[in-house]
Amino acid sequence: MAFREQLLVFLNGYLPSGDAFKASKITDSNLHALISGFIQEYARMELVVNAMPDEWFPDTTETLIANWERTMGIPDDCFPASDDIQTRRDYIIYKLAALGLQTSLDFEAFAKVLRLNIKVRSGIDHMAIASGGYGTENPVQTFSSVTLARNTIVVTENTSPLAFDYDFDFPFTTIEKTILQCVLAKAKPAHCDIRFVEDPAFEAGSLPPASDPTPPAPPAPPIIIPIPPVTPVPPTEPPVTPEPEPEPVVGNEATLEEMAIELQSNTITVDNITDTAVADSTLATYRPNGPALSPGSPVLYVYGMTSADYVINDVLELTGFSDASVQRVTVIAASSVAGASPNTRTIITIDPKLTLGATIITPEEPEEPAPPPPPPATIVSATSDEVLSVVNFIDSDATRLVDPNGEGLSTDNMDYTVAQINTKLNTIP
Repeated sequence: MAFREQLLVFLNGYLPSGDAFKASKITDSNLHALISGFIQEYARMELVVNAMPDEWFPDTTETLIANWERTMGIPDDCFPASDDIQTRRDYIIYKLAALGLQTSLDFEAFAKVLRLNIKVRSGIDHMAIASGGYGTENPVQTFSSVTLARNTIVVTENTSPLAFDYDFDFPFTTIEKTILQCVLAKAKPAHCDIRFVEDPAFEAGSLPPASDPTPPAPPAPPIIIPIPPVTPVPPTEPPVTPEPEPEPVVGNEATLEEMAIELQSNTITVDNITDTAVADSTLATYRPNGPALSPGSPVLYVYGMTSADYVINDVLELTGFSDASVQRVTVIAASSVAGASPNTRTIITIDPKLTLGATIITPEEPEEPAPPPPPPATIVSATSDEVLSVVNFIDSDATRLVDPNGEGLSTDNMDYTVAQINTKLNTIP
């Protein structure tokens, strides 16, 4: 039975069964035609209600897409008008994702919505050290001043080489890249410039693989200092509430914002095993997340050498770790910091990060004091239970016993029997 026929039977079931309504079941009657008209409108309304959930979401809307575009202000400078339904849906999603862009992470997350990989850094990171910048990011950019570099946002886009060997006089681009540049240019702070550069070697979330296939040594297992057990309290003493165990303190983790190796008791030696003519260096500081003012790839600060001693793809071997591990990293970039030898520092960008074992440190539990020895058996110079003339009391070492005031104990100053004196002596701490 068709849907409309089911509705006709459904509505006729609500009508009274008297003679006045028998015509509803006669096909050529006016009442039957009236009910059929109601059924057509009811069926259309049913279809609209069933389709409504699809219209609530911008990635499936169709009938209400014009309402979505009007609400989001599309078309505009960044999102042009389009006749393709899927393109219009994408523009709505892109503009929703562009709301509230503020930080570099927001910019990179918005690019992922556009299915693009970008890296957002300050211009000072791309400026060469010789010009006053940090020199930690590629490609190197030129700025007229350090101030301009600090107030410039550099957006690095990944551009893989073309699959065919032809040169063209115009750049290849996509509508997504055009939208990205337009949206970021509008979202940047008013006092900042924005610069879009391309780097075929850049891959978001990773760096080029190291030339040395040898994996780094595994991290050393944590060293856990056990806490000695608590000595049971004698039943005659009041119960002692145990102190809560201190939380372990985890140090020397590679995930810290800044890692200063010189604070450790050991010295880390850096050996350029690719260029054996370069003398060994001493590691001054290791920052796993890049310079403090310009987070990025891990860097080593090395004393005694200059950037000329390290070139890209050199393999460095680091030894001297507390766990006796030997770690190898690859040089990504190197630059020197001004300073007279031997205080010249070289900043080396490396890959991968160093693997540093965590050390669990717990406060040492103080040793329990030894319980006092039981009082020695008292030796009394008489065995009678009666009071003698003068009896001095001594211990097993022939040392005279005294009361808490320092006065020697004897029957001359204590009116007790020998048994009572022995009982009294046993109570003296």
